[in-house]
Amino acid sequence: MLPSSPLSTDEPTLLTQVDEALRAPRRLLSFEPGIERRFRDASRRERLKATQLAGVLMSAFMCLFLLADHAMTPDVFTVALWLRLGFVAVVALLTALTFKWNVGRRAPDWQAVGIGLTIVGLNLYLLSLSTSPLRQLVLLGSALVILYLNVILRPRFQLAALATGLMLVALTFTGVSLPEALLDLRLLLPVLAAIFATASCSLYFLYHLEAEERHNYLMSLRHRLLRTRLAGINAKLDQLARLDPLTLLANRRHADEHLGQLWQRAQHDHGHLAVLMMDIDHFKAYNDRHGHPAGDACLRAVAQALKHDLRRAGDLLARYGGEEFIAVLHDVPPDEALKTAERIVQAVRNLNAAHEDSPSQRVTISVGLCNGQIGGGEVSVQDWVAAADQALYDAKRSGRDCVRQATARQGQAAA
Repeated sequence: MLPSSPLSTDEPTLLTQVDEALRAPRRLLSFEPGIERRFRDASRRERLKATQLAGVLMSAFMCLFLLADHAMTPDVFTVALWLRLGFVAVVALLTALTFKWNVGRRAPDWQAVGIGLTIVGLNLYLLSLSTSPLRQLVLLGSALVILYLNVILRPRFQLAALATGLMLVALTFTGVSLPEALLDLRLLLPVLAAIFATASCSLYFLYHLEAEERHNYLMSLRHRLLRTRLAGINAKLDQLARLDPLTLLANRRHADEHLGQLWQRAQHDHGHLAVLMMDIDHFKAYNDRHGHPAGDACLRAVAQALKHDLRRAGDLLARYGGEEFIAVLHDVPPDEALKTAERIVQAVRNLNAAHEDSPSQRVTISVGLCNGQIGGGEVSVQDWVAAADQALYDAKRSGRDCVRQATARQGQAAA
């Protein structure tokens, strides 16, 4: 049986509780309240189906009692017939209602105990009405009821033990209250012994069955928690493997995978795609003058400026290596892609970060752009990136701090 309830948001605490429950003795057959609720919720549907099946089998069970009534207490057979058939009808109605309604987690157990107690009550009531010399044997039928309750209906052990104890007290009191029992105990004692033996064996079976069920639940829940924790760790590792630790942007690996996926989609839909290659101007000189810590701070500031202007869902911004960045825009018309490129160049200018070795005296970027509609299979994604990279070099040769465009062609980049 696997747990079906959703896991707690505080999974480490829940895992600790599960480990403690596995180490704890199972004598009381109960968990910490939170795990107990999970356990009952996880097993409720299964137990409900078992109770419903047992309700269907009730008709056959009552037929056996009617045969016993006819043989041992024929003087009250008519009353027994009406009572038992009426009881079958009530049980059938309750079973139908449990199919229709979403009953609580304890309802199947109470229904099972109610069925057992009611059958024993009917037996004792019919015994009190009968004057048959064999009426003491009616008590023996209650052993079958206890067996039916603890082995077939199988309520939770604590509830079953309470119900079985009530049955044994009622059966013993009724048996010794019969006038013929006081005169001769030779028939009553074997009957009571058989009933007590049946009750003891069935409760022993039920106890170990529930103990095993609870242990298996804890093991399956622990396995699920560990699997969820492992999946979370793997997800974090995968995220770290795709993340640039300095700028907290995607890294080149993730950019290449994302670009490949967008390329396939754009080829199928003949959609527009834009690739922007961006490079910080004179960054080596900036590093040499201000040092690597300042250079790292400059990279982070530029990354945030680019990220602020590239916020559409599905667009990707990544650090491609060193001071170079790449942006991939999907479903963007060429004029809009050009405006985006010019806007991010201006965004970096607006940082007003001082750069004494730059002609503009501030940090700027150059952008190479390749954009258009993708169709056919002649031009590859590598040609598209190479064209954007060639456009970036054109921007560098044109004085930097500007945008240049290129068109991708098969096997080469043509500006």
